[in-house]
Amino acid sequence: MTKQTPDQLSATRDRIASSYCPDKHADSDTGAVWYTGSKGKLFYAMGFSGAKSKPDFFFRFNGELFMNNQITSWLAGIKKNETAKQERAAKKVNFKTTLKVGDILLGTWGYEQTNATWLQITAILGDKRIKVRQINKTYQATGDMNGYEMPIKDSFTDKPEMTKTVSLGYLDREQIKHEHSEPTLWDGIRQSVSSYA
Repeated sequence: MTKQTPDQLSATRDRIASSYCPDKHADSDTGAVWYTGSKGKLFYAMGFSGAKSKPDFFFRFNGELFMNNQITSWLAGIKKNETAKQERAAKKVNFKTTLKVGDILLGTWGYEQTNATWLQITAILGDKRIKVRQINKTYQATGDMNGYEMPIKDSFTDKPEMTKTVSLGYLDREQIKHEHSEPTLWDGIRQSVSSYA
């Protein structure tokens, strides 16, 4: 679908809201737009945020106070999310890795099986750049196609050293991108792996 221009988006929202909510309002801080209206003793409100052409909400209320409370709560949620988004962005920009030489990173991947990749940090190149090498591991079978792996520190494979960029991932865990996974600092617990025949 072609992205609508601001004027087109505004016209689309006006059209959607016109039946029940003819009165238009806007919040300059968030860019949020909402529409209100009433029929008899019932009040209606519809709200849009971001660049959405579909409403965040469209509710009927038994009183104007209930409607206003919904709108106030909705706007507060938008502002809270925007503040959190800005804080996350600033955190990523100002981020400096706390990883150290010798740390072991673990990446897991697979669809019908679980594979593990073990990497050891060999150098810190800057705030967000490191060098890693793949290391060997031990394997303890617990069944025909599953078992546990443990890394062998300083036991490097014949694969070459790689330069990687460290970023903040889920729950602000430091991670890198490597082949099929995003390895993070190993927690010291053996890793369950499996194969699919």
